[in-house]
Amino acid sequence: MSFDILRKAKGVEILCALLDGGMGVREIRESVGGSNTTIKQRLEELQEEGLIKEEFFATRPKRLMKLTEKGKKLTQSFVDSGFVRKPMLRKLRGKWILLLLHFFKEIESRTRLMKILFLLKNEGGFRKGNFHRFKPYIYGPFSKDIIFDLEELQDREFIELEYRQHPKHEFGKKAGIYIYRLTTKGESLVTELLEHVSPDTIRKIKKLKRFNRMQLTRLLEYVYKHYPRYTTKSEIVEKILHNHPRENLFR
Repeated sequence: MSFDILRKAKGVEILCALLDGGMGVREIRESVGGSNTTIKQRLEELQEEGLIKEEFFATRPKRLMKLTEKGKKLTQSFVDSGFVRKPMLRKLRGKWILLLLHFFKEIESRTRLMKILFLLKNEGGFRKGNFHRFKPYIYGPFSKDIIFDLEELQDREFIELEYRQHPKHEFGKKAGIYIYRLTTKGESLVTELLEHVSPDTIRKIKKLKRFNRMQLTRLLEYVYKHYPRYTTKSEIVEKILHNHPRENLFR
């Protein structure tokens, strides 16, 4: 193997970013920085050296880059020797999910998690930088980015899901809901991550705890009333706004 690739910009950083599991090309770029051209070129060269490979999934509209066994052994040797440190999730969108689960302990349903992340972005002022992008959908603000991040965080064993039966679903559909929590591995990562999170960011996250305790339909009403442009494709907007008058929102 030629070691020239490891001397080039972002070569080793990309390998370390992939050490915990597969990532999309955009997530790699966001994690290690650098231009599109540089990242694309390094990925091609790392593939040619047999250090990484790409996988395609029918359920995901993107490709994932992963380390080969050869790449894992080489990268782990760098980490074990202290030559490099694995990158943190400081620059990744997934850090917001991890931080919410750390301070909230658990979040019931992907719909609730998605709406709280939406409020963190809009009411916390995180409109610049690497955050999830939202668009109107059947339950209001929706982000494919969150679905991808949840799958990848679960694949890396940073989060876990518990399926819990409910006597009655809040939308009158099939009973049952998923509960999201951090794993021990995830908590360990957040402990390190918190060293780089400002007190102001922590304050803004904790301020959203009330939305995690709130009935889901009341949370949706809050979002619908304060961000009406995200209700244009909602299939439940009339039911939510009709059943929950504004004056009863925070009871």
